[in-house]
Amino acid sequence: VLDERDFDAPQPIDRTRVAGWAEVRYQARIEDHIQKHAREIVERLEAIVRKGEVDYIILGGDDLILGELRRHLTPAVREKVIDEEPIAIDESAHRILERTLDVVRRTEADDSRKLADAAIDRFRAGGLAAAGLDATIEALNLEQVDRLLLAEGFDGRPGWQCAQCRVLGIPPAPPECPFCGTPLPEEIDLREAMVRRAERTGRRVEIVEGHAGLEALDGVAALLRYRV
Repeated sequence: VLDERDFDAPQPIDRTRVAGWAEVRYQARIEDHIQKHAREIVERLEAIVRKGEVDYIILGGDDLILGELRRHLTPAVREKVIDEEPIAIDESAHRILERTLDVVRRTEADDSRKLADAAIDRFRAGGLAAAGLDATIEALNLEQVDRLLLAEGFDGRPGWQCAQCRVLGIPPAPPECPFCGTPLPEEIDLREAMVRRAERTGRRVEIVEGHAGLEALDGVAALLRYRV
């Protein structure tokens, strides 16, 4: 857990006054209480989403509060919601975290497979994508990559890297870097070097599980920002 935020619900209903209220007034007071709480939760979520602090939102609680949250969700918050979990008010923090991680792992795996589908479709249509080891490394060297996709089974075969300009390549290594002329490129693990190269330029890396199409293309592909 990187961050945890808490806030108080509206003041609880004064049960000493309940006997003097009509049933309708009492029910209206409860509903108002829940609505205020739901609105405050959504307002907090909206602020978090605006700051770009989260990729996913999971709503948890009983049916009553989940239904009220749904009614108040803004479009920006709604598009981040990936699941709703029935969670009792006395559920342990450990169990909530465990359930959250399970949902996030499943969602990330599914999202990664969809990205791999998109990259392969674009590549085959001649669009902004690269697939296969040679083409993907070339795109990394030219800083065209927007999202790097690696199959979970991509084994990190050996490669080379220029010590000066950090250009990557596959064996056999040339006597000097074809970009800057620095002699004797370094031998490196391609998987690690490709990940570092993508992250150094601020690009995200997706590890894709169980995607036969990506594995058939050397286990690597990329969505591109532009084409040279």
